[in-house]
Amino acid sequence: MAPPLRSPRAPRRGSRGHRRAASLTLRAISVGTFAIQIAKALGAASVTAVCSARNADLVRSLGADEVIDYATRDFTRDGRKYDLIFDNIENRSLGEVRRALTPNGTLVLNSGTGAAGIGLFVRLLRPVLI
Repeated sequence: MAPPLRSPRAPRRGSRGHRRAASLTLRAISVGTFAIQIAKALGAASVTAVCSARNADLVRSLGADEVIDYATRDFTRDGRKYDLIFDNIENRSLGEVRRALTPNGTLVLNSGTGAAGIGLFVRLLRPVLI
């Protein structure tokens, strides 16, 4: 049998032995469905999916432990902190999303907003500088 998947950026045990929590803001019919399953397979103790109420049952069936309906609740303002945020939509500012990260948390931006020219350069450099 092959060894389990491991990644240096995968959710793993924190300093107190607790599994790290991940938040996935996603479109439930695209890459987000894979992200939920991968996070669970790599050992995330808690996966929170942010999607529409219509897709709540789908993301739960894929392994999400909690589902936040983006139409009724803003995950960046509820006070919870996440070790990993996989943002597949990027409809919040970097400052808002960073507020929901733990101090050593990881933010993965994945929407491919279609920026070109200098806009692409700014989009790639901005998260590094902030």
